[in-house]
Amino acid sequence: HELQSRLDEHTAYIGWLDAKFADDMLTSTAPFLNARWMYMIRRSEPIQWRPIYEVRTRSQDAAVRNDSRQFYAVIGRAANWRGRVDDDPELKRLALHVFHAEFGPGAFELKGIDKLVAEFACYDEWMQSDGLVDDSGHYLSERYAVSYSPSASVYDVLVNSLHHQHASAPEVLAIGDPVYSHTSAPATDSRIDEVTLRSAINHDAGALDRLPALPYSGVEIDSVQALFHDCRVLRGDDASEVTVDKIVTRPSASKFDIVHIATHALVDRQPERCAIALSRDGTDGSVSNDGLIDASEIRMGWKLDAELVTLSACQTAGVGFHRGEPSGFAQALFQAGARCVLLTFWKVDDRATSLLMSRFYENVAAYSRHGETISYSEALEGAKNWLRTYQDAKGNRPFAHPVYWSGFVLIGDAN
Repeated sequence: HELQSRLDEHTAYIGWLDAKFADDMLTSTAPFLNARWMYMIRRSEPIQWRPIYEVRTRSQDAAVRNDSRQFYAVIGRAANWRGRVDDDPELKRLALHVFHAEFGPGAFELKGIDKLVAEFACYDEWMQSDGLVDDSGHYLSERYAVSYSPSASVYDVLVNSLHHQHASAPEVLAIGDPVYSHTSAPATDSRIDEVTLRSAINHDAGALDRLPALPYSGVEIDSVQALFHDCRVLRGDDASEVTVDKIVTRPSASKFDIVHIATHALVDRQPERCAIALSRDGTDGSVSNDGLIDASEIRMGWKLDAELVTLSACQTAGVGFHRGEPSGFAQALFQAGARCVLLTFWKVDDRATSLLMSRFYENVAAYSRHGETISYSEALEGAKNWLRTYQDAKGNRPFAHPVYWSGFVLIGDAN
């Protein structure tokens, strides 16, 4: 009932329950059963339960899961591909099958609902939603603004948390376009190779100096600065660990409604080792000045009271799950005072990210200027649909493939 009271009339909270009997090690002689149900919570209606599927043999279970595995495998290959990725009809076919496995066969329609809050599953798998294709051939993002929740209890706390009264126009802190090295030649590829990543996570100074520049990070920061009148910018050499810490570790950091960070993220399977990489200028190799701010430093030191924190970088939602929650920066930022985080689930394209983020903040700022409100989930879905249909000078749609837009997710109170 408390959760229902937090929802407006146009929002539905959805989640899944998997009931499994027998085990995955093929050692049990008990009867096999794997059933999935989805529940839907709306403000003024009883909780609804929707049966999705029920299978009683291991072969049927494998068939149900096979399309999902293939879907994420195709996405993973596209994310790792260093060239342009064209739209893929085969991926859309798989996306429809995954849609059936998550939302059930037949129509999925919630009358009067335009926003979905989807809870992460209770097992180690991300329930992708807005990148799926329904029976009409449309992406779910064309019908709903989707955000995600670690759990109903966490969502309730985030929505109900006490915070300062914000001004009508957002106050923004934008951090990005750091200088990793003044001597390295311009990078031909902005992605980090695995060898450099492993060494950089271990605080190797040489590897941190070799981090490739992000050409569109500066464009992203310029866009944010131009859209919000009250915007504090740290870029270039000023986007350093020491300078950032002087701002975010003080009580005055609570004045920022939005914190946007556009830089490299160093993501590890051990969540506490995940770090954001900042300018190398003036670093001395010490824990407090090595150019990295890891999840522990965010959790223990930052004093935010932010409606939104955006980590515009690769895989900032983490590389795995722990008890149903993505392992990465999300938990640290929530504990540091964020009520919503915008993160990514895979490696993202630098230019596509810059375009998406610029459009997202344009949507937010446009409403703020007129004294109106728009949820962050609506602003993001509008940006995703814009990027998906974006046409270049030749009339091509270079970012139609879901890898360019569906991996960006809002977790927490996206209203």
